[in-house]
Amino acid sequence: MRTRAEPRTTIKDIARETGVTGASVSRVLNDPHFGSVETRKRVLEAVRRLGYSPNHAARGLVRQASTIIGLCINDIENPFCAAFARGIEDAANRHGYTVALCNTDENPLKELAYVHTLLGWQVAGLILSATHSAG
Repeated sequence: MRTRAEPRTTIKDIARETGVTGASVSRVLNDPHFGSVETRKRVLEAVRRLGYSPNHAARGLVRQASTIIGLCINDIENPFCAAFARGIEDAANRHGYTVALCNTDENPLKELAYVHTLLGWQVAGLILSATHSAG
């Protein structure tokens, strides 16, 4: 398992460790029916041993699609907001999406900063429980 200071384990590292191509490693990771039982076992063992985890940012660039939905809540301690967030997360998860939760504390500047950050990440969607501003 790698530590934070060590470089990220890549598909190329798994390929080198197992003696298969990077394309084969990718297919094993993305298709549960690809490859022989022995190849799958070697690749998945190397993934576990080396601590590989997919780079979702790179995957999003290649696929030109994100699986992250931004959710800006104005007060996560509000029971309605918490239930709202939970329902969104449950629905998103059922469809293969991950929710990035941002609590704005009803601060319009914080809300705007989160919106800009989430849009910069090119999230698949943005759900905003907008802050009420005076005036």
